[in-house]
Amino acid sequence: MKNNNLIKTIFFTFLLIISANVFSQSTFSFHFGGAFPMGNFGSDDFDSKHTSGAGTGFNVGMQFNYQLNENGLGLFGEANFNYNGLQSDYKDDLDNYFDIPSSADITYYKFLNFPISAGLSYTFAANDKVSLLCNAGLAVNFCKTTDFVAEYNDNKGKISADMMTSFGFKIGGGVLLNNKVTIEVNYFGLGSPDLKTTIKFIEDGEVTYKDKETYKSKDIAILNLTVGFRF
Repeated sequence: MKNNNLIKTIFFTFLLIISANVFSQSTFSFHFGGAFPMGNFGSDDFDSKHTSGAGTGFNVGMQFNYQLNENGLGLFGEANFNYNGLQSDYKDDLDNYFDIPSSADITYYKFLNFPISAGLSYTFAANDKVSLLCNAGLAVNFCKTTDFVAEYNDNKGKISADMMTSFGFKIGGGVLLNNKVTIEVNYFGLGSPDLKTTIKFIEDGEVTYKDKETYKSKDIAILNLTVGFRF
C-alpha cells in the first residue's frame, strides 16, 4: 500500500508540473547521452548475487521545469529511458555457468530502465549566457530485462524476466548555455528490486524443463551524462 501511494505521489507531481507548461515561467527540454552503470549494477563480479554486469549504454529523456519564483527555485518532472547491454567478461561467465557450446547462437539480455522522477530544481544565472542548474527528487523506476536465449542444434534454453518496479532518488546538476543548450550530469539511485525469472529448456520443440527463480536485491544505479535542448 505504501509503494502504491508513493507511485501515485510521484506521478501526480509529474503530471502537475507538465500541466504547468502552458505558463510562461515553465520550460521543456529534451536530452540524450551516455548511461553509465554504477556500483553493483555495473560490476562484473559474477560470483556476487547483487551484481548485474551491465555495460555502458545510452540515455534519452525529457524534462519539464516550472519556476516558482524569481530566485531560481522551481519544480521538475522528468522521464528517462536507459539502455544497457552486458559487459563481455560477464557474457563469458554466463557461457561457462550454463556450459553453452561456443557454436551456439546466443542472444544476451539487456537492461531497459524507465525512471520517472519529480522534485525541486534550482537555477542560478551566472550571467546572460551561462546559468548553473541543480535538481533533486524522488523516482519510481520500471526495469525490464530482455530474454536470454541460447540455441544449439534442436535445443534451446531461455530465461525470461518479469518487469521490476523500484523506488529511489535522482540528483544532478549542470550548466545552461544561452538559455538553450544544457550539459548535465545526473545520478539515479533506483533501489534494489528482486529479479523474478522463468527458465525453460526446449528439446525437439518440447519443453523438457521449466522453473522459476528469484534473485534477491539486484541493485540499480545509473549515471547519465547528457546534452539537451531547452524550449
